[in-house]
Amino acid sequence: MISEHTNQRFQFLLENTSEGFLEIDPKGTIVTANSAAENLTGWKIEELKGTDYKSFLDCHSCLESSTKKEVILYRKIGPPCKIFWRSTPLYNEEGLIESTLCLFHSLNPTSSLPEYDPITELPNRNLFYTFLDKILASSSHYPYGVSLLIIDLEHFKRLNNTFGYAIGDKVIQKVAQRLAECIRKGTLLARTEIDEFSIVLENYDDRSSATIAKKILACLEAPFHLQDRDFYLSANIGIASTPNHAQTLGSLIKIANIALSSAKKAGRNQYQFFTPELNQKISDQIILEHHLRKAIEQNEFSLAYQPKVDVQTREIIGAEALLRWNNFELGEIPPAYFIPIAEETGFIHPLGAWVIKTCCQQSQLWQKMKIAAPQLTVSVNLSMHQLSKHNLMEMISSILEETGCPPHQLEIELTESALMNNPVQNISVLEEAKQLGLTISVDDFGTGYSCLSHLKRLPLNIIKIDRSFIQDILSDPNDAIIASTIIQLSHGLGLKVIAEGVETEEQFNFLRDKGCDFAQGFYFSKPLPFGQFAQLLSRGENAITLPV
Repeated sequence: MISEHTNQRFQFLLENTSEGFLEIDPKGTIVTANSAAENLTGWKIEELKGTDYKSFLDCHSCLESSTKKEVILYRKIGPPCKIFWRSTPLYNEEGLIESTLCLFHSLNPTSSLPEYDPITELPNRNLFYTFLDKILASSSHYPYGVSLLIIDLEHFKRLNNTFGYAIGDKVIQKVAQRLAECIRKGTLLARTEIDEFSIVLENYDDRSSATIAKKILACLEAPFHLQDRDFYLSANIGIASTPNHAQTLGSLIKIANIALSSAKKAGRNQYQFFTPELNQKISDQIILEHHLRKAIEQNEFSLAYQPKVDVQTREIIGAEALLRWNNFELGEIPPAYFIPIAEETGFIHPLGAWVIKTCCQQSQLWQKMKIAAPQLTVSVNLSMHQLSKHNLMEMISSILEETGCPPHQLEIELTESALMNNPVQNISVLEEAKQLGLTISVDDFGTGYSCLSHLKRLPLNIIKIDRSFIQDILSDPNDAIIASTIIQLSHGLGLKVIAEGVETEEQFNFLRDKGCDFAQGFYFSKPLPFGQFAQLLSRGENAITLPV
């Protein structure tokens, strides 16, 4: 066992050596890194962690026992350079490699990161921080302090990947030129990331800073004309200032990034000032994310099931599985609050897999109890993020096989907006789902902007009318016409229709008269835990005769 004293010495050596250090697991993923590795590669330590080392090293055998060799390092900014690489594996008690310790240094004494970005000739991040630190140290006499603007370019990386770095470099040069035209001469402007610029405004009040931000967003909206074609970019800007928001370099950069994150969530071409309320919101989200990542292993999630009813017979033909989270410390947390955080952090993928597996397991328990009809389906909601995951159908197929759930008993619900986000790719995914035997439905239909030419190509089974059209269906003629039209259109395409949010007998009767196939809502039952839904099924006739 390594003592705490020894560990402190080890950490001191790592942070005070000019040699880059990486600890890499057997899969090639970086576990830890030191400051020298950050300086040599140009990537922050947080960016290095979790990255495959081969993504920036031209070396496919760098983890072999006692490796010593010259390899090429592809830095974040600037040309590739040669480094000398040494690695030593660490073995566990079973003789298996636990991790590999790696040291490296540049073979060219002058090949550490340059102070200026070679594409735009602007200061890079390191030099920008040096300049900003000096400005902050001498700004105490400014009536309005210093404002930091961080400008993030939307989808620039995609432009690079699609059209190549030659086009990307020319576009980024034009971006730098436009930004320079928006500010006074002598104002500090730097390229701090591949798709990010930073500007320091000295002695500007918030109103003046906002004017500059609007000017920047407007100038970046115009197309960039290159090689007889136009390229479009959008941007978001986070703004923080001294002394109101921060007084040190680190805190100013941190809160400007918090403001930038908020601006990006608001949509494209937005700017956002930092506020204490925004900081509290981010802090709350970080706390929630911490609990969210532990919620599955701590059995904090559960499913509630809302019946779907045949409009003509009132027979329960299925149920929608709805996720619930009851945290030991925070209590019940609404899905509308934690689902966006799960999507943003990528936790939606293991969480979605848990929902599908639990849903299949519980539906098979109803079948074994002989209280559910063989044709009863249970639906789960899939987000746009889940739909874009390359192995989604492979994962679902594996769960079906593991749980013994027949494919026709599982229904996947996707919102209209998620389907239209990337219709060509989604058609391919849904074709796989159809071949697998799943039932496919479109949720919240009528609230998005579906193109009917895409809609008719999607391999759908069911259209779900959004509750917003059902709520006032008896008092608003427009809602009544929209609901009736959706029913007729869907039937014309050979699709079934379900209405959600049915709360009264009058709404139910209207839908029945218009030929709607299925319905769900509080008129029949609220969402029920597994046991209570089983009791509902066990009534024998599998039909709901009165609202629950």
